[in-house]
Amino acid sequence: LHFCSDPMIWTKEACNGTDPSGTNRVWEKDSFNFDWIGDGLIYVYVLASQDNWPALMRQGIDSTGPTTGPRTDNISWFAVYYILVIVVGGFFLISASIGVFVQAFSVASVAMESLEPPPRKPARAALPYVFDPPTSTVRSRLYSIYTSMPFEKFLLLCILGNIVIMSFESYHDAAYSVGIQNGFNLFFMFTFGIEAFIALLAVYPRQFFTNFMNAFDMFVVLVSFASFAFELQFSSGTTVNPRMLRVVRVFRLFRTLRTLRILRSAKGLTVILDVLKRSVILIVNLLLLLLLVFYSCGVVGVAFFSHMCIDEHRTSDVVHRCDLIEPDSLLSSVSNFQNLGLGMIQLFELST
Repeated sequence: LHFCSDPMIWTKEACNGTDPSGTNRVWEKDSFNFDWIGDGLIYVYVLASQDNWPALMRQGIDSTGPTTGPRTDNISWFAVYYILVIVVGGFFLISASIGVFVQAFSVASVAMESLEPPPRKPARAALPYVFDPPTSTVRSRLYSIYTSMPFEKFLLLCILGNIVIMSFESYHDAAYSVGIQNGFNLFFMFTFGIEAFIALLAVYPRQFFTNFMNAFDMFVVLVSFASFAFELQFSSGTTVNPRMLRVVRVFRLFRTLRTLRILRSAKGLTVILDVLKRSVILIVNLLLLLLLVFYSCGVVGVAFFSHMCIDEHRTSDVVHRCDLIEPDSLLSSVSNFQNLGLGMIQLFELST
């Protein structure tokens, strides 16, 4: 990972004298290298943190030896080493550390809850709602259709087909492509509308809207029909207020909510969402802890580094001490420790 200050020179032996501009040639090494175990550990740590890893990988691939400069794609298979470091160090080890911390936090939370007094007896309103199956012949028939496995598989195919059709939309679509997309959108819209209508008739509205997913499906269906009505009015040539175009765009965006219907059929995704919902309190506590660490380090950074020069000082008409510093050594106007807010932003950039 060495090179000559003159890019026209490739070997260490030839890296002497002066370059065409009159500057002395110097045989240098990259700031990140493997010259000894300390530099190697720092290199691997930076690589595992995924900080500018494509440039580091390109640097390693182009390396040739201690006495020769870089050559493009000299060791292409060396990329495997970088990928392994990123996967093992950046994903597994960091994830394992977070998992250990979360597990320890959960154990501590359970221990603290055991010290608290037992909760009061739940009120009657907190008791779970019991589903009452339909007794009518028509409702029973519709309910059996709605809960049958073939009907669920058909809806799953429609959801997947809707996701595929939505991916075909692009800027300036051809006329035939727009026609195909509109045809499939109409089919999916009426299919989901009929499914919601059957579900609403199969059970009473009070029982239907008790389930959050049923209420969400009904909302998506109503928005889809409203979007279709607005688009039909525009296509008919009727004069419409231009402000309504924004409303139509919003309704078209709501079409993407159809893809979330797959959560009803994909049980694995439902389990993951349930785990995330239960982990919200833990995540909030972790974020508060991280905010406290950033705040403390930001105060320390302002106390020690607020005097460092930034590029705005050199643009001032007043003579400033920062005029004696090289421009490359100045901090950016948005990445410094001039105040606590900018300091915390700087720490966030460093942590990511």
